[in-house]
Amino acid sequence: MLGCVPFEDHMFKGGTADTDIPVTDLVFDANGNLFGATGEDLSGHLGAVYELTPVGGTWTEKIIYRFTSNGYNPGTHLAFDGQGNFYGSLAQVFAVTGGVFQLSPQSDGTWKESIIYSFKSNGDGQYPRGGVVTDSKGNLYGVTEDGGAFNRGTVYELSPNGSGGWVETILYSFMEQNDGAYPLAPLTIDAKGNLYGTTSSGGANNDAVVFELSQSAGKWNETVLYTFDKSGYAPNNVVFDAKGNLYGTTVSGGNGCNNPGCGIVFMLTRQTVPPWKETVLHNFESDFDGSEPLAGVLVDNGHVYGTTEYGGGRFGYGTVFEIQP
Repeated sequence: MLGCVPFEDHMFKGGTADTDIPVTDLVFDANGNLFGATGEDLSGHLGAVYELTPVGGTWTEKIIYRFTSNGYNPGTHLAFDGQGNFYGSLAQVFAVTGGVFQLSPQSDGTWKESIIYSFKSNGDGQYPRGGVVTDSKGNLYGVTEDGGAFNRGTVYELSPNGSGGWVETILYSFMEQNDGAYPLAPLTIDAKGNLYGTTSSGGANNDAVVFELSQSAGKWNETVLYTFDKSGYAPNNVVFDAKGNLYGTTVSGGNGCNNPGCGIVFMLTRQTVPPWKETVLHNFESDFDGSEPLAGVLVDNGHVYGTTEYGGGRFGYGTVFEIQP
């Protein structure tokens, strides 16, 4: 565990006044506030987008948008653009195979939702559970769990068409061989425009992979950076630190809880050639420090931040955690 200790910074209480079951990773705005989203719960609530503001050493929560039957089950990442809008994916949009939404701040303090793309059921991607990331040109990138040329999931791009609409391009279709299959987590973009992500299965051990997509002569090519071997199952997205290491979580696996474990936080260290080296930073242990992280992490000056779906003191509705080096 490398001496890492988790701290709970917020516990969700559930009910109609609050929300529960956080399913996205966290994203900072320009003012240092944290944003995330929750999914559909057993009480019939369809989830919400929340804001956490640091006040006097603690974090104050505000619900800024609640999802409706028009679109819900948000993917695991929200992305801001330069105008203060942010974007995400929804696995259910108008009862079809998912879509991508935009939330825009209004002058009265509310947020307005727009569905900017709905996935089609024939030859397109299906069920975009990973959310989206954006580049400096305003293009959005994400993954779909199913669909594509081999019906094993895709990596897609949405580009603004200059007239208020968006154009989709499928960059890569997974084959469920060594390349992986059924991606669920959001992508990460490096300074060169390469894309990094994970799959939920496939690879040499059929336990999921971490992959890189790079562009050459107008074509996107995949490189498998790491294949999981039962140290963790169902990895979420990966993010870089300043040294070029990748960090992430898995929903299950590890040595905490019972078999197959409550999930881990891991670090991948770049090697001269793939595979990269994995180090487990923390094994989650259910009731005390949370369990089953459904989202990835943020890394800031060696500190790692994220959320768990369950656990967390007397409420048990999940946590926002910090791991200190």
